[in-house]
Amino acid sequence: MLVGRQITGIVNAWKNNQWTNTFGVRFPKDSRKDSYFRAFVLNDEMHKQQYFKKSDDDTFDDLLVADEDPEEV
Repeated sequence: MLVGRQITGIVNAWKNNQWTNTFGVRFPKDSRKDSYFRAFVLNDEMHKQQYFKKSDDDTFDDLLVADEDPEEV
């Protein structure tokens, strides 16, 4: 019954071209709480500046942490 209501909602949204921000059986994860979603989809510049750092090609490798060699530990 839940799936039937969701399908009806999808068909009606398609017909009316109005899409709601609801999550259900097919999309149970609410990505709106994700930091990437907030910064880049909602375009929250303050959140983006606080939690993300932009790098260029020259410094990108510095961001990666190499695994330690188990024999050296």
